[in-house]
Amino acid sequence: MDFNIIRILMNIDVQTDFITGALANKTAEERMPDLIKFVKEVEADLAVATMDWHHKNYLETMEGKRLNVPHCIAGTEGAKIDPEFLKALREKFGKKLRIVKKKTFGYYDWKKFFKKFFKELGIEAINDGENLEFIFIGFCTDICVISNVMLIKALFPNARIIVKEKCCAGVDMDRHNTALKAMQACHIDIE
Repeated sequence: MDFNIIRILMNIDVQTDFITGALANKTAEERMPDLIKFVKEVEADLAVATMDWHHKNYLETMEGKRLNVPHCIAGTEGAKIDPEFLKALREKFGKKLRIVKKKTFGYYDWKKFFKKFFKELGIEAINDGENLEFIFIGFCTDICVISNVMLIKALFPNARIIVKEKCCAGVDMDRHNTALKAMQACHIDIE
């Protein structure tokens, strides 16, 4: 591992509602063993796990009016990160794991988040991301994964960003593949 590069594993919305819950996805369910195996084997310095996080008034929000399936509601089983996946993350990364609850597809405060995270760990990061590498896995490729990938790309334009195709699942395969092509067009490495 190149010690000049800070590698960050980005785990996007690996929550029960996107696997077997309210927005169950057979591909996501089938890929869970791959995600858990990847977490156990990946070489990374830090890990972040995002959580789609809604409240009881979800159906009154813009998202709820367009996707009228309540999901990832605070306090429900569906909002929880898959337990086996979370266990693997905690065992691998311990204090170098952070969980971020986000109100929408993409977390809009990544710059502030990483500045604080790096400071806590005594890590020097270059502002435009020259010494950063982000590895993305999770759900849904065509909604939350692509949203967060593009936000990170905009904030850290010189960071290397990798999306592990077999550790992601979209709403369906067509949307998954379209999102991968869109990210690739923006210089994201699809592996």
